[in-house]
Amino acid sequence: QIDLTWEPFYLNRDTPEGGEDMMEHLTKKYGAAAVARFSTPGNPLDTAGAKVGITFNKTRRIIRTTDAHRLMEWAKSTPVLKAAANDFMEAMFKAYFEEAKDLSKHEELLDVAEGAGLPRDDASSVLNSDKFADVVQTKDESNKTMGISGVPFFLI
Repeated sequence: QIDLTWEPFYLNRDTPEGGEDMMEHLTKKYGAAAVARFSTPGNPLDTAGAKVGITFNKTRRIIRTTDAHRLMEWAKSTPVLKAAANDFMEAMFKAYFEEAKDLSKHEELLDVAEGAGLPRDDASSVLNSDKFADVVQTKDESNKTMGISGVPFFLI
Protein backbone atom coordinates (compact mmCIF):
# COMPACT_ATOMS: atom_id res chain seq x y z
CA GLN A 1 0.00 0.00 0.00
CA ILE A 2 1.20 3.50 -0.80
CA ASP A 3 0.20 6.43 1.38
CA LEU A 4 0.20 9.68 -0.56
CA THR A 5 0.98 12.84 1.38
CA TRP A 6 0.93 16.24 -0.29
CA GLU A 7 3.75 18.52 0.80
CA PRO A 8 4.15 22.26 0.20
CA PHE A 9 6.30 23.37 -2.70
CA TYR A 10 6.46 26.83 -4.23
CA LEU A 11 6.73 26.76 -8.01
CA ASN A 12 7.17 30.53 -7.96
CA ARG A 13 8.39 31.57 -4.53
CA ASP A 14 8.65 35.29 -5.35
CA THR A 15 5.23 35.86 -6.90
CA PRO A 16 4.12 39.44 -6.28
CA GLU A 17 0.94 40.10 -4.32
CA GLY A 18 -1.92 40.06 -6.80
CA GLY A 19 -0.04 37.59 -8.99
CA GLU A 20 1.07 38.21 -12.53
CA ASP A 21 0.10 37.37 -16.07
CA MET A 22 1.29 33.87 -16.86
CA MET A 23 2.74 34.63 -20.28
CA GLU A 24 4.63 37.66 -18.95
CA HIS A 25 5.94 35.55 -16.10
CA LEU A 26 7.05 32.74 -18.41
CA THR A 27 8.73 35.21 -20.78
CA LYS A 28 10.73 36.68 -17.88
CA LYS A 29 11.60 33.27 -16.48
CA TYR A 30 12.30 31.25 -19.63
CA GLY A 31 12.40 33.69 -22.55
CA ALA A 32 10.18 34.42 -25.53
CA ALA A 33 11.20 31.25 -27.42
CA ALA A 34 9.96 29.02 -24.60
CA VAL A 35 6.67 30.91 -24.48
CA ALA A 36 6.29 30.49 -28.24
CA ARG A 37 6.81 26.72 -27.86
CA PHE A 38 4.34 26.63 -24.96
CA SER A 39 1.76 28.40 -27.13
CA THR A 40 1.88 25.98 -30.07
CA PRO A 41 -0.57 23.10 -30.43
CA GLY A 42 0.89 19.78 -29.35
CA ASN A 43 3.51 21.34 -27.09
CA PRO A 44 5.07 19.02 -24.49
CA LEU A 45 3.11 20.43 -21.52
CA ASP A 46 -0.27 20.08 -23.22
CA THR A 47 0.66 16.63 -24.48
CA ALA A 48 1.67 15.47 -21.01
CA GLY A 49 -1.48 16.99 -19.50
CA ALA A 50 -3.72 15.30 -22.05
CA LYS A 51 -2.28 11.92 -21.06
CA VAL A 52 -3.69 12.37 -17.55
CA GLY A 53 -6.87 14.23 -18.49
CA ILE A 54 -5.71 17.80 -17.89
CA THR A 55 -6.36 20.63 -20.32
CA PHE A 56 -4.18 23.51 -19.16
CA ASN A 57 -5.82 26.94 -19.25
CA LYS A 58 -3.27 29.39 -20.59
CA THR A 59 -5.17 32.42 -19.33
CA ARG A 60 -4.48 31.68 -15.66
CA ARG A 61 -2.36 33.99 -13.57
CA ILE A 62 0.69 33.03 -11.56
CA ILE A 63 -0.48 33.43 -7.96
CA ARG A 64 0.74 33.15 -4.39
CA THR A 65 -0.12 29.73 -2.95
CA THR A 66 0.76 30.04 0.74
CA ASP A 67 -2.87 30.03 1.87
CA ALA A 68 -3.64 26.94 -0.20
CA HIS A 69 -0.65 25.20 1.41
CA ARG A 70 -1.85 26.29 4.85
CA LEU A 71 -5.30 24.79 4.24
CA MET A 72 -3.72 21.54 3.06
CA GLU A 73 -1.59 21.34 6.21
CA TRP A 74 -4.70 21.97 8.31
CA ALA A 75 -6.64 19.23 6.50
CA LYS A 76 -3.76 16.76 6.86
CA SER A 77 -3.40 17.49 10.58
CA THR A 78 -7.11 17.12 11.37
CA PRO A 79 -8.02 13.42 11.67
CA VAL A 80 -11.60 13.78 10.44
CA LEU A 81 -10.43 15.78 7.40
CA LYS A 82 -7.35 13.77 6.46
CA ALA A 83 -9.31 11.63 3.99
CA ALA A 84 -10.54 14.79 2.21
CA ALA A 85 -6.99 16.16 1.75
CA ASN A 86 -6.43 14.31 -1.52
CA ASP A 87 -9.83 15.43 -2.85
CA PHE A 88 -8.93 18.98 -1.89
CA MET A 89 -5.63 18.85 -3.79
CA GLU A 90 -7.28 17.37 -6.87
CA ALA A 91 -9.97 20.08 -6.71
CA MET A 92 -7.32 22.80 -6.40
CA PHE A 93 -5.43 21.42 -9.40
CA LYS A 94 -8.60 21.47 -11.50
CA ALA A 95 -9.67 24.92 -10.29
CA TYR A 96 -6.27 26.48 -10.95
CA PHE A 97 -4.77 24.67 -13.92
CA GLU A 98 -7.98 24.06 -15.90
CA GLU A 99 -10.46 26.70 -14.73
CA ALA A 100 -7.92 29.48 -14.08
CA LYS A 101 -9.40 30.26 -10.66
CA ASP A 102 -7.39 32.70 -8.56
CA LEU A 103 -6.84 30.57 -5.47
CA SER A 104 -4.97 33.39 -3.75
CA LYS A 105 -8.43 34.92 -3.19
CA HIS A 106 -9.96 33.48 -0.06
CA GLU A 107 -13.50 33.15 -1.45
CA GLU A 108 -12.27 31.15 -4.45
CA LEU A 109 -10.14 28.94 -2.21
CA LEU A 110 -13.00 28.45 0.25
CA ASP A 111 -15.33 27.40 -2.59
CA VAL A 112 -12.83 24.74 -3.65
CA ALA A 113 -12.24 23.59 -0.07
CA GLU A 114 -15.96 23.28 0.62
CA GLY A 115 -16.52 21.44 -2.64
CA ALA A 116 -13.87 18.92 -1.60
CA GLY A 117 -15.55 18.25 1.72
CA LEU A 118 -13.74 20.64 4.05
CA PRO A 119 -15.96 22.67 6.40
CA ARG A 120 -16.06 26.22 5.03
CA ASP A 121 -16.31 28.02 8.38
CA ASP A 122 -13.33 26.13 9.80
CA ALA A 123 -11.31 26.69 6.62
CA SER A 124 -12.17 30.38 6.78
CA SER A 125 -10.98 30.49 10.38
CA VAL A 126 -7.62 29.04 9.30
CA LEU A 127 -7.29 31.55 6.44
CA ASN A 128 -8.12 34.47 8.73
CA SER A 129 -5.24 33.55 11.03
CA ASP A 130 -1.58 32.70 10.62
CA LYS A 131 -2.20 29.04 11.49
CA PHE A 132 0.07 26.58 9.68
CA ALA A 133 2.19 29.35 8.12
CA ASP A 134 5.16 28.19 10.20
CA VAL A 135 4.60 24.56 9.15
CA VAL A 136 4.52 25.51 5.46
CA GLN A 137 7.64 27.65 5.83
CA THR A 138 9.56 24.93 7.68
CA LYS A 139 8.63 22.25 5.15
CA ASP A 140 9.52 24.52 2.24
CA GLU A 141 12.93 25.25 3.74
CA SER A 142 13.48 21.54 4.37
CA ASN A 143 12.63 20.74 0.74
CA LYS A 144 15.14 23.32 -0.47
CA THR A 145 17.78 21.88 1.86
CA MET A 146 17.14 18.40 0.45
CA GLY A 147 17.75 19.80 -3.05
CA ILE A 148 14.18 19.43 -4.25
CA SER A 149 13.82 21.90 -7.10
CA GLY A 150 10.70 20.77 -8.94
CA VAL A 151 7.53 18.78 -8.77
CA PRO A 152 6.37 16.15 -8.66
CA PHE A 153 8.88 14.67 -6.28
CA PHE A 154 8.55 11.47 -4.34
CA LEU A 155 10.11 10.37 -1.06
CA ILE A 156 10.05 6.65 -0.48
